[in-house]
Amino acid sequence: MVSQMSEREGISRRQAQRLVAKAHKILLSDIEQVGLDRREMVAQLVHALMESLSKALASNQPAAAVAAVRAIDDLCQLTPAHRKS
Repeated sequence: MVSQMSEREGISRRQAQRLVAKAHKILLSDIEQVGLDRREMVAQLVHALMESLSKALASNQPAAAVAAVRAIDDLCQLTPAHRKS
């Protein structure tokens, strides 16, 4: 995000980092104010990723399928690498 913003807007990487950090804080604040249920959000994201996986497999796009599986794994922390010892 920082690189794209820096290149597209013609600003320094440091300024782009500041703007991205500020946007992240605003996003977190908005999520807290709405009272978003984390379980519900994770369920919606997993559902969307499963649909993406299905479409990728149906259209013979293995790279997109792998990306969806990795995203699901990261989100749900399914592999041992994500588990705390």
